[in-house]
Amino acid sequence: MYSPKLPAPFDRFLADLLARKGVAAEAFSTELDGRDELFFGGVLPGYGGDLGRAGFRYFESSLRTFDIVAQLARHLGGFEVLGPVLDFGSGWGRLTRRLVSAMPAERVWVADLYAEAVAWQAETFGVNGVCSVTRPDRFALPGPFSIVFSASVFSHLPDGLFQAWLARLYALLAPGGLLALSVHPTDLLAPHERGDGASLVYHRHSESRTLSPDIYGMGYTPPAYVAEAVRALRPADPPPMRAFPRGLFENQDLYVIGGPGAELSGLDLDITPLGGLRPVGAAGGDAVRLEGWGIDFNPGSQITRVEISQGSRALGEATLGAASARSLQVFPHAPNPPVGWSLTLPRAALAEAEVLRVALHGARSDRVAYAYAAAPHGAGDLAALART
Repeated sequence: MYSPKLPAPFDRFLADLLARKGVAAEAFSTELDGRDELFFGGVLPGYGGDLGRAGFRYFESSLRTFDIVAQLARHLGGFEVLGPVLDFGSGWGRLTRRLVSAMPAERVWVADLYAEAVAWQAETFGVNGVCSVTRPDRFALPGPFSIVFSASVFSHLPDGLFQAWLARLYALLAPGGLLALSVHPTDLLAPHERGDGASLVYHRHSESRTLSPDIYGMGYTPPAYVAEAVRALRPADPPPMRAFPRGLFENQDLYVIGGPGAELSGLDLDITPLGGLRPVGAAGGDAVRLEGWGIDFNPGSQITRVEISQGSRALGEATLGAASARSLQVFPHAPNPPVGWSLTLPRAALAEAEVLRVALHGARSDRVAYAYAAAPHGAGDLAALART
């Protein structure tokens, strides 16, 4: 079984990020299993096979996903009083590896079509596991659950199966419970591919090498489609629902649906910003120019401050400006446009042995995005980059 380790200096980036998030390094597993199709079939190829950048991104997304679940738990009174939680479509434990440090493992349930992934999580994290099935009416799990979380599952379901799984998972909610799911918005597609604005657009391909495109592909889902599917759960008294555009994984819309008796009027998720560095070089003489991008997904907000530091040393605050054309292409139709930032530093200010940290602050978010770089071949060579 192939289980690679995060290479240096990315292990140092992750250690710093965990410390910033208040997570003990020993409480966060960095095991990767070679059978994980999401990582090895999707994330890793997306980073050109660079295990450092892809691995850091995967673990950072674990922390980012947990942050959403933690806010849902807080809405229900906190992890201390929270009932069982189900991670449906859990894969190889992207969320589980962080969730088990916040609540007892016996109250965490994971479900996935891959029996080996479920078994691995049960053995590695001590959680409850159940194998999923291709037909929702045969999914034998009684519940109830305070939170059913389904990240990047409904983003892959075709019409019909989308509604069937929605109804099955909704039926698992405890009174007042929350169902959270994510979908790809149609604006990720070219204008001529988006359909009529009310229908799911389904492509019969995905990162999976084993799942049939009849049940798992790439779906692009407009808000009207989700709203209609949720109304159909209880036509006479539709469940409450909140939508958070780009609320998960920077390219998926997040929907939170309330179970019987749930109150969502006070639910206002704070989405962590996102940012990064671009490859940099000398600015002339003994100076090094740092530059990058940032985006805040909270409606009506924007990146307002970018701070650069090494260890406990503040190196300066970047100047904000227009985003690059590339950044604008990556985040089409996001709730807020990305911004660019830059800072020129004396080469001597960069210590070769220390991680360079970029902290991006949003106008209304209490959460901070971090991006990292290191100088493996000298203080002016920031060749190893990781962005969050």
